[in-house]
Amino acid sequence: MGSKGINISEECFTTQLINVHDWNGGGDHHSYVFSMENWAHLTIIISIGVASRAAGVITVESCSGLGASPTTTTKIPFSYYACLLDFAAGTDLLGARTNVTVAATGIVPPVATTNIRYQIELDADQLTQGHVGFRLDVVDAGAACLASAIGIGSGGRYQSQVNATVSA
Repeated sequence: MGSKGINISEECFTTQLINVHDWNGGGDHHSYVFSMENWAHLTIIISIGVASRAAGVITVESCSGLGASPTTTTKIPFSYYACLLDFAAGTDLLGARTNVTVAATGIVPPVATTNIRYQIELDADQLTQGHVGFRLDVVDAGAACLASAIGIGSGGRYQSQVNATVSA
């Protein structure tokens, strides 16, 4: 008999890190800090919609505080998987794991590609010593780029039907 699966609503914590909006204009776009206090792992799913016109650089930061403006942030290396083709075309598979070894280089999405998806995988032990959580930093795309980011915390210390917030 196979596994019955995972109940994401009870065994994980999901949150909208960056609401759906145009990542063009207004300077860099930052997510709120996702607190790793009660979570061992964070998956960040980035979805870029119809034909991005420009490519902002997507990086991950280790943060010393929570909320929208942590005191100290440090760009860190990370790993991700990419799906660069349109799901409707039946090409919904993630590519091989890619390691960003120079933290500031991050991910640069290709221009004029429809329905891109990235999955960033982070473990709590990747936090800089004394830091409490992760956030995304997206450099202004420079042209229309409708996108969003969702965080999924897993490996929780305390799991229940109602989990504690990760932003306070």
